[in-house]
Amino acid sequence: MNKEGTAQEPHSAVKELYYGAPNKKCHLSSLPAQEWEFDSNDLQVVNNNYTRTQVLKNKAPLDFLGKDYQGIYVPCTPASEILIKDYASAIKETKESEKFISKALIKVPEKGEYEGYTSGKRSCVIKSKGRFYRLKGCGNLDQGFPIEGFQSKIPNSKEVRGCQFYATATREQYMTEQITGILAEHKILCGNRSVGFWLYPDEEEHYKKLGIVNACPRIDKFCGVFETLGEKRLATHLLQGVEVLLHFLVNEYCNKSFSKDTILGLYPDERLIKDDPSLSVTPLSWLGPFLEIPEGKNIGEWTQEQIYPPEAFSVLLNMNEPNRGDIFQDLLLTPDVNEICSKFLEKYSFASEYKESIEGFLRVILQSTKTSFIKLISWFYARIGWECGRIKRVLQDHKINWGYYADHNVLYHCNAHPNNFIILPQGLSKNLLAPLDFDLAFNKENFINIQEDSETYGKYDERTFDTFLNCERYSLEEALSGEENMANFGYSLFKLETQNEIYPLLKTALRDTCVFYYRRAYDKLDDPEMNLYDAKTDESIYALINLALIITKDIIV
Repeated sequence: MNKEGTAQEPHSAVKELYYGAPNKKCHLSSLPAQEWEFDSNDLQVVNNNYTRTQVLKNKAPLDFLGKDYQGIYVPCTPASEILIKDYASAIKETKESEKFISKALIKVPEKGEYEGYTSGKRSCVIKSKGRFYRLKGCGNLDQGFPIEGFQSKIPNSKEVRGCQFYATATREQYMTEQITGILAEHKILCGNRSVGFWLYPDEEEHYKKLGIVNACPRIDKFCGVFETLGEKRLATHLLQGVEVLLHFLVNEYCNKSFSKDTILGLYPDERLIKDDPSLSVTPLSWLGPFLEIPEGKNIGEWTQEQIYPPEAFSVLLNMNEPNRGDIFQDLLLTPDVNEICSKFLEKYSFASEYKESIEGFLRVILQSTKTSFIKLISWFYARIGWECGRIKRVLQDHKINWGYYADHNVLYHCNAHPNNFIILPQGLSKNLLAPLDFDLAFNKENFINIQEDSETYGKYDERTFDTFLNCERYSLEEALSGEENMANFGYSLFKLETQNEIYPLLKTALRDTCVFYYRRAYDKLDDPEMNLYDAKTDESIYALINLALIITKDIIV
């Protein structure tokens, strides 16, 4: 931190945190493969019997490939299959060149030729020639491509893990490029840029040499390659990190004279639970409203006007309301910042290379001349909600489903969740977030109803498409309210024993604020403060973000 109380240029170790977990590296080796370098002119999207049949056949298991394929399923996205024109000549053998995509890589158990950052089970992020690339489908952990069971409507269903398939690989390249262009019109960045894909070899010997497996070799296995702007996710890394910090400050430095009744008095009466001592406020996820599309209207017609009624806002506690932060001026005691830094570092064991950065970020957050900590964090939650709502609405207005539907699984897929927003490093955009993960996304014009019990099975169905879009809106809203739908969101690495009643009420209020602004942005309500905001110059918010990413640095999505 410099004398003016603004953050110094983040340490290189902090910059790297945006792209992966430093203690969660993976090893990769090369193997013979074929490649396709992204070219939108190679792709063809048409609605005809062939492209529809290609989709519908994936509703069934791949039993026709042989006894080893009994009960094996591949994803079935409800949209006409995307074709690569002149496939035989477009897909080429990989060879050494200046272009990164020309060397196919796969994760391996032993030290390989390359090292990358682990990203989930089937992906990684690798740095090459000063840029970061996401390899999506480069092996299940370090096992290669094994078979695993999954929760399906059909007993004993199995799937090949660790790769993309032809339909998902081509779809993600195409949809990422389409969405990148759409978002650019609104000055929003997409988290990935399409680069191409690798088609891995069938022959078992290539995998045996590397100590990995290639189950079901008759199924083509692909790895999507993208240049990426980041890896750290909204829910697991950013919100969780901020809430761990909030928990620490409230538990350690809450002014005992600050009563929980002060917060409870801000909530509308219908949110208060007076006969349950363990729960003072009704969680927003219990309340809704879900809001169904009226009969006789499509989703575009319905959302031309504001859809959220006044009570959808009045039921929420908006912490970013003018002067509201003043109520919390006395919430935290203000001991010497050195003491806070010392206690925080003592409570959570951070590597030595982060200690100076942590102290600097804490000083910026707690000594900011612009705002109190509670005002700062309230603005942060408001901004996150606004950006999520705006992005969701832009995609909806362009008739794009992010990936909400049901195929073989017991539950619906929903790719519109907080962990499909990455955190942008400062300086790239006026926004904090960028969306990604479009392997299951599809356009309205290409939609096919794959629900076998429906009268419109195998056909275009506007009502079903619109219903899925509306469910997607609500699912994202619900997750932002605190009802996370990601299994890997959890405070498993942190002991968050609540020693007072303030923290859970404050967390609920901040999540309320997030949803309040999500709804406003979705409804396209004017907000000059949000419209004029520029994250490039907001050192206080990025001090908070950097600190959150340090706190959650070892968590893999």
